[in-house]
Amino acid sequence: MKILSLSGENLASLTGPFTIDFAGGALGAAGLFAITGNTRADGGKSTRDIGSVWMEACGV
Repeated sequence: MKILSLSGENLASLTGPFTIDFAGGALGAAGLFAITGNTRADGGKSTRDIGSVWMEACGV
């Protein structure tokens, strides 16, 4: 499975609507990328992972 984009709204610390386009721009051109950052609660990496798993489970 290849995720082309991820959209959500008000997911934990990510307030308001947001979309991450994995197919276009720099992310699409790179072909491979890493999500890095602080391992503390304010990093948002786990929140994004939980959101994407939840959206996949709900068929969104």
